[in-house]
Amino acid sequence: MSHSQRQDIQSQTKKIVYNVYTYFKKLSKDSSHPEVAKFFIRAQQKTSEACGISLKTIQRITSEGAKAPENSENGPCFSSPRKTYKRMKYATDIDDYDKDVLRRTVHEFYDQGEFPTSAKVLSKYQEKTGYKGSKTSMRRILKSLKFSYKKCTDGRRFLMEHNDIIDMRVQFLKKMINFRQNNDARQIVYLDKLKIPTNKENQLIIYHAGSSTYGFVKDSRLVFSCKPDSSEDYLIQMNSAVIKDWFIKILQNLKEPSIIVMDNTWYNWVHIHLKNYPKSNESKIKIQKWLRVKGVEFSSLETSQELFERVKQVISKEKKNELNEIALSMGCELVQIPPNHYQYNPMKTCIWTQVKHKFVVQNTTVNVEDIKKSVYEALDSVTIDEWKSYVTLCHRLQHDDYVKEGLRGKILKSIITTTDDNCSNESKD
Repeated sequence: MSHSQRQDIQSQTKKIVYNVYTYFKKLSKDSSHPEVAKFFIRAQQKTSEACGISLKTIQRITSEGAKAPENSENGPCFSSPRKTYKRMKYATDIDDYDKDVLRRTVHEFYDQGEFPTSAKVLSKYQEKTGYKGSKTSMRRILKSLKFSYKKCTDGRRFLMEHNDIIDMRVQFLKKMINFRQNNDARQIVYLDKLKIPTNKENQLIIYHAGSSTYGFVKDSRLVFSCKPDSSEDYLIQMNSAVIKDWFIKILQNLKEPSIIVMDNTWYNWVHIHLKNYPKSNESKIKIQKWLRVKGVEFSSLETSQELFERVKQVISKEKKNELNEIALSMGCELVQIPPNHYQYNPMKTCIWTQVKHKFVVQNTTVNVEDIKKSVYEALDSVTIDEWKSYVTLCHRLQHDDYVKEGLRGKILKSIITTTDDNCSNESKD
């Protein structure tokens, strides 16, 4: 029996086939019955015909049986074919620049009074960037950027950002514009990090600070190496204590009170932990007593779980960020960039691009120390005039986006009937 495709056979079936072959082989050597022996001289061929399996498969099984470890009772041990699953690889790994392009693509639909869906966004995004991912991949990216489906007045569903992200963006833009409109004399200092691959096993990470007034802040560079794909290695070297020490060093090197603009992620790393608050397993009486001291009203009929929810609300209000407290104590003000809004930081959008280009042109070695030297030279090559130009572009973008937010808010107000951030991220589009 011939087969055009290789057959996958389980170990138990292989064992039976091998036993048939062994029996035919034994008959082929039986000298007392020469006619029978002659008939089974081609044992593999006869096994193929008897079992209905291709000769190639029989040869493969007999070869495996000859090499397989012997089991004293049952003979050779065979293996079953390993099941393979073709898992879909989602194209969700896009950089910060492309994330900004994607978010603005969704916003363009809002601005034109259209209803964006993942299919529409995917089509537009592909036109702009040549993105090769599927609609499922696009949905995953949009979800990571805090977009979900919301209901319209006519029953249709369309993509919209979560309210907390919109609020954070509007508050950030409003604060930055107010600084400039009120002619605030304080310099605006931006903080960010740069990653430079040194080899396949390591990368150089540089934290820095700079402004349009002085360029990079003197002695504010923090440098360390870690494995590219190891978050554990990164967190061992870059933790809340290191961030805090580096932040204090920057403030000490500033010549005057300043406005510090930093990533939301770093900000959330360093908090002053509240003490002496009741835990979830505390008695109801202790939780009630703590709430009375804090001046929180509650009903005597509320359960311990309901009371603890009130405790969490108090904690969230009283929770303080240590970096913010440090900045205030040194005459500075801390401003957070919303998550995934790197376009508002000139270091991310312009400075690092120039530094990387300069580094690629200058660097001719794989030696880590020489690479550091090349990176430092590239950093030093950024002039104050370039800093001013990049910061001006960034501030113009902040202003334009703030104007769009106001117009967008009016458009969306008339078409949204629900603002539930927990709406399903799936939709038939």
